[in-house]
Amino acid sequence: MDRWLRWLSRVLPRPLALHPAGHPHGEASVWRVESRGCVVAFLKVYGVADKWRRERTVLEHLAALPSPVRVPPLLESDADGLALLLGALPGRAAAGAPWSLAERRSLHEQAGRLRRALDALPVDEPDPMPLPEALRRRHRAWAEKARAHLEPALLDGIADALDPSALATLPRRWCHRDLSSSNWIVEPTDAGPRLGVIDFGQARPDAWIVDAVKLWSGPWHEEPSLADAFWTGYGRRPEPHELAALRQLVLLHGLATATWGDRHGHAGFSRHGRAVLHRALASNSQLDRGGLRGCAKVDLVSQTLEPAGQGAGNPLSVPLLEEGFAQVSVVLPIAEHVVDGHQQGFERRPRSPSSSPRESAPVVAALEIA
Repeated sequence: MDRWLRWLSRVLPRPLALHPAGHPHGEASVWRVESRGCVVAFLKVYGVADKWRRERTVLEHLAALPSPVRVPPLLESDADGLALLLGALPGRAAAGAPWSLAERRSLHEQAGRLRRALDALPVDEPDPMPLPEALRRRHRAWAEKARAHLEPALLDGIADALDPSALATLPRRWCHRDLSSSNWIVEPTDAGPRLGVIDFGQARPDAWIVDAVKLWSGPWHEEPSLADAFWTGYGRRPEPHELAALRQLVLLHGLATATWGDRHGHAGFSRHGRAVLHRALASNSQLDRGGLRGCAKVDLVSQTLEPAGQGAGNPLSVPLLEEGFAQVSVVLPIAEHVVDGHQQGFERRPRSPSSSPRESAPVVAALEIA
């Protein structure tokens, strides 16, 4: 610690104090650098040289462009100690803040513009491994770890859906690879919220659409119009082959998240990973508008459906659900063959006797109409 305080004093000549700020499972140690009670910078020390080099490189590239989104300024770096000194962005954490829908759409549109800016960066780190082979190896590694934790039927479903060739035509571009509201800093302005994106510790050249994975897995599922805003900021909607690649990357993300949660006793990660997997498996080979054509709250006892998002406010009848789905109380993925949507409502299908909902208090779940 004394070493870093001496180093910092040469860069920031003022009274300084360091306070831990990183994630306990992170790949870098992070400290808040404070002076007289104010955060002036962040010190990030890596244990892996490649991670340190990539974050430094992408931040240097973005600093050379008129980036549409704020990123941390690189104040100093230390190659021997694998350290980065990053300027603090003004604003507040986006996650958990009560933003209006219009503000959320603005933030996602700005995130899309950052994704477009990343496309313009020179990829000066060629990777000899083709993207399909990289996906195949990542899946194999996580599937092996998952055998002791995930349900065999779920693992079989992932294996059947795996199609690494979907990534064959995608070029490598610089990617953040952890683009989500947990890494967003928002500065309120008279013109609206101004987005800042932090933590490029996972950045590297990859299939560009990987930066949509965590957004599809969370906020776009809850509010599909956020996906529309992102693609507006990006400048175009993804082509069918790019959506097919996104589905493959979502499957890998769900597998890794659920397995990590099980292995580390983190129930939230376990539930989220399984929910993502079920939604991706229930979709066709492509993901539309972040994987959704509709999103609703369902009361499994009264069998009523209330659309969420853009279509909220008009309760509809709910189709009878096939065996297994009615018992899910957190996220309820519905495959296309289960729900037949009509403009005026939904058809009813016969219910298996073993799949009747619990005769207890009404259960509210999220329904995906894929």
